[in-house]
Amino acid sequence: MTGETGGHFELNLPPRVVFGPGEIKQLGPLVAGHGKRLLLVTGGKHFADSGLAEKVLADLGTAGVETVVLPATAEPDVDAVDAAARKGRLERIDVVAGIGGGSVIDLAKAVAGMIPNEGSIMEYLEGVGSGKAMSNAPLPLVAAPTTAGTGSEATKNAVIRGEGFKRSLRDPRLVPRAAIVDPELTVSCPPGLTAEAGMDAVTQLIESLTSLKASPVTGALALSGLEAAGRALSRAVAAGRDLKARSDMAYASFSSGVALAHAGLGAVHGLAAALGGFFPVPHSVACARLLPIAAAANIAALEAGRGYQPALLAYRDAAKALGEGIREFCGRFRMPGPSEYGMTAADIPRVVAASRGGSMKTNPVELSDGELAAILREAL
Repeated sequence: MTGETGGHFELNLPPRVVFGPGEIKQLGPLVAGHGKRLLLVTGGKHFADSGLAEKVLADLGTAGVETVVLPATAEPDVDAVDAAARKGRLERIDVVAGIGGGSVIDLAKAVAGMIPNEGSIMEYLEGVGSGKAMSNAPLPLVAAPTTAGTGSEATKNAVIRGEGFKRSLRDPRLVPRAAIVDPELTVSCPPGLTAEAGMDAVTQLIESLTSLKASPVTGALALSGLEAAGRALSRAVAAGRDLKARSDMAYASFSSGVALAHAGLGAVHGLAAALGGFFPVPHSVACARLLPIAAAANIAALEAGRGYQPALLAYRDAAKALGEGIREFCGRFRMPGPSEYGMTAADIPRVVAASRGGSMKTNPVELSDGELAAILREAL
């Protein structure tokens, strides 16, 4: 297992984690414990049509919570966050909840952070803003994922899209006060989205396991998450109402969020963030497409004696946990390449140049521009 026991690590987890089928029933009491004027960020039409909306709103009303619903229709961008924060201030919101996929929860996080703070979120984003820190604490946030992929319910950052970039709003106080991980919320997730989200979780687990900042805690979480995904992802895709498979994937996703929040990620996420800034490539699709190629590049470099050598054993542990090699596991699920979203070989240099963000810094090997270009060329 990766991580020296004599090293340094810290844990910043949601103070309350409620896991299990049917636990969305606890949303009302959990929200009421933090405030009475709720901004509920949801997945839009799917949430309204699922039958969940009526139940959730009724439970919130019973708990004495006044609710303002904010549907999210796309990955959150700067304008959407700024508009939602203005709405939250006008509505005197004092608590935020997000029920949806990773983009929904990221929007909820960003809005919880920005309602009490002045200016545009652009000023606070890593790498593109002015480096401004939130002077006021974010509003309390409760997160309930409806997909099993990002683990955003356990992390301290929200990924926001801008003109030609995707960057994080990051603050330890953005970790949700409570996470409700209810596998029943994921059973209506269609097969394609189940595969994409699941591969996002697998990527996060492998990259946190092999990261330069891996610790015994994140290593143990990552391996147990990979074991769950290895036995469950294909079943969840093929039989969406298999609650055991959905529970395993919900656990894999949550554990990936905890692991990445404390260990960091790697080259796949560095490249995926750059791709998503230039082209409409869904983050989960980019990760799934890049994972086997980037893992092979890292392994080849490690076997040649470069980089952080414990990561080589970690890659072997990952394959053992999955039950087969990384490339073989990824091959179960067809993912479109960046070329299907408009990228050409001529775009490779600018994607490589934009990929050297935070995730790349914890990759176990310092890959050259040429090696990153080769990964992208194969992914096209």
